[in-house]
Amino acid sequence: MRPAVIVLVLAAASIALSAYPRVDIAASAMFHCRGEEPWCHRRAQPWDWLYRWGPLPGVACGVAGVGLAIGGTLRHRPRLRTAGLFLATTILIGPGLLGNSIKPFWGRPRPRQIVQFGGQREYTPVWRPDPSRRGTSFPSGHVATAFSVGSTALLVPHPAARTAIIVGSLAYGGLMGLARMAQGAHFASDVAWSATFAWVAILLSARLTLKRLPGGSGR
Repeated sequence: MRPAVIVLVLAAASIALSAYPRVDIAASAMFHCRGEEPWCHRRAQPWDWLYRWGPLPGVACGVAGVGLAIGGTLRHRPRLRTAGLFLATTILIGPGLLGNSIKPFWGRPRPRQIVQFGGQREYTPVWRPDPSRRGTSFPSGHVATAFSVGSTALLVPHPAARTAIIVGSLAYGGLMGLARMAQGAHFASDVAWSATFAWVAILLSARLTLKRLPGGSGR
């Protein structure tokens, strides 16, 4: 399972979701409830647990990366330093720059803020940024952080183990995406693009720091 292929598949899904706003609204409507609490799943489990603690594995990867980079440098172990730089750079580019930094400049309202679900704002397609709206739906830092756990797979030499980690990380990121949708915090297109950003970060970081990607494609 090559990182470039994963990026292409995720990007294709993101573009498809962005092209059909009705799908975005319909997906969020599945979690919308009638009554006093329109987003009744917001505090339910496992969604609330994922919101509170789900990003920790991704954050741990970044912290471990910094530790490995420092330790590898002090002990003159280039491979350890390279692995650490890769993990740290992935978290910096993905959840850091692409996952959170562009939120204020995009201004996309969250599902729970739009008129279709009892809010006061209009639904805005993902391709129409407008910072004056002051929305923070696009992209999702939680989702990008969860998908970034897949970066650890590129440090595993055994193909079967690497594939298992990638599949597991994709499932974990998807579960985080469902959690944020269930809470009315993000649209399906937000989730798809955040996953794409995370894997773009993994690919870019690997190209910058690792001498050879899994599967034999050197840089």
